[in-house]
Amino acid sequence: MDFGKTRLRLWLLEGLSLLLRGRSLDSFERAGLKVQLPLGGFRQAARWLLLRDFGGEKPGFDSVALVVPVLQGKFRLALAPDDWSVSGSILEHRFWEPEVTAFLAATVQPGWTVLDVGANVGFHTFHAATLVGPSGLVYAVEPDPRNAVLLRLTAALAPELRVTVIEAALSDRDGEIVLMEPGEAGRTGIGVTHHDGQVLEKAAKTAGARFTKVPALCWDRHFQDVPLHLVKIDVEGYEPFVVRGMEQSLVRWQPIVVTEFAPSHLQHVGGIEPLSYLQWFQERGFRLFLIDDPSGTLIPADAETVMRSLHGRPGVNLAFLPNS
Repeated sequence: MDFGKTRLRLWLLEGLSLLLRGRSLDSFERAGLKVQLPLGGFRQAARWLLLRDFGGEKPGFDSVALVVPVLQGKFRLALAPDDWSVSGSILEHRFWEPEVTAFLAATVQPGWTVLDVGANVGFHTFHAATLVGPSGLVYAVEPDPRNAVLLRLTAALAPELRVTVIEAALSDRDGEIVLMEPGEAGRTGIGVTHHDGQVLEKAAKTAGARFTKVPALCWDRHFQDVPLHLVKIDVEGYEPFVVRGMEQSLVRWQPIVVTEFAPSHLQHVGGIEPLSYLQWFQERGFRLFLIDDPSGTLIPADAETVMRSLHGRPGVNLAFLPNS
């Protein structure tokens, strides 16, 4: 890569932004363009930049996708440059959730079956696929159609990685549920789901939130006979519905469960007291651990320890290990 040429073109795009948009590039745009320029050239990068402000609908997952090496080149991941949160962070750092990444690397074994619920663009999905190898399998469950496009693109680029994409939300029953995409300027890459759209309307904190119906599946009804070794769940507060819909599988197969614990989301979207989510697992024979950030080591915990660990943060990542 000619870094001098890339810097020059980035400087030209900075001038183009000032001239036509009246503002400098923001940090996300700069990170995205650093990847766009060597991959797609100056014209493609300029087109993407101008479409952000003048193209009406923002350039989406199916119109512009960046494919970048991540995790020290272990695999390539398809990302969306108009996703301000997940894709943007991965573009800049080539990494996502270091504590979960480290825990997976130390834990997942060849031949395992891993379930990634709320896979988003698939960083943890495809990392797990490199770990389970050709004798294992990873299921990526993702309701957002645009994220699902990216998951399938990454899977097509790496056919040696055994990944099955399920474009749906996991829930406690089959049917349809509502997916809310927050209305910030630029996509967040994060959708929130619920049976009741009114719950999501109350949870939406910005104007312009979009609501669409997506299919919902009860895991136990369709996949109860699939042996599970590890389950990762990150669904922005909808976790209680997910685990109720796969209770029989969790009890039968006793997998390790990695889950986000965000009290506000659990209250407003999940409709439960946050500590009852922890108790649900403990009542079924699982032990509670904090996942240390960034080492990924497990710290034995109880409810009080977990609440103290938040320290003003919206959420933390936890692991539940079976007693057996």
